[in-house]
Amino acid sequence: MNIKDIRPGAGIEIKATIVSIQPLRKIWQCFECKKNKTEPFRGVWKTEEEFMQVCPNCGAEEKRTPGQGLWVQNVTSALIKDDSGMTYLDLWNDDIGKHQIGEKIHIINGFAKKRESGSVSLGKGKFGSILNIPQD
Repeated sequence: MNIKDIRPGAGIEIKATIVSIQPLRKIWQCFECKKNKTEPFRGVWKTEEEFMQVCPNCGAEEKRTPGQGLWVQNVTSALIKDDSGMTYLDLWNDDIGKHQIGEKIHIINGFAKKRESGSVSLGKGKFGSILNIPQD
């Protein structure tokens, strides 16, 4: 499959080269409605040991104690290319820092989605993997 042939959905397999990697950003995500925000969810301290966060989208409440993560995920996007075109590959949490500019990668069982801009971007998805292709 080539980048120009990618359509939204699962099961994407493609080989590409990383052209650039955007700076790391943090995303706060509700575990109920799966909506993302670029700023922390508001919350209220119920006691000295308990913090209650509330999702502004669905109203889901999550109890947290000091030191726990606050629904935060790390994400960045890598611009990738092949002979047919370019697109973005979203890298989340553990995949960040594993790949470098100029590196050739093989995405297996990836997931493609349509961005708000109308372009299509790729992600590893729940069942996919991103492998480094050794350079000769």
